[in-house]
Amino acid sequence: MLSGNTHSEYSDVINGIMSYIDDVIFFSKVISEDLEKYGKGLREREKLIPSDFSIQSSDFSSAEAQELMPDQEKYSPWLAGFKG
Repeated sequence: MLSGNTHSEYSDVINGIMSYIDDVIFFSKVISEDLEKYGKGLREREKLIPSDFSIQSSDFSSAEAQELMPDQEKYSPWLAGFKG
């Protein structure tokens, strides 16, 4: 007989995977932006990167326009630890 209870294991796993994917996307964007800024700083201040080497930048505008990027507010407590 049915007891009215349902297993939530499958939905919990799916939610966990979705959360993990959001984390990967968000932190990939953060590290991409930070590395670009760091590389440009090395080039400008330290003259460590010759001008014939390019510093690549990532373009997330298409994903942002399609609302595929995770909400930055979700990560604001984490980001607050890195002000400066």
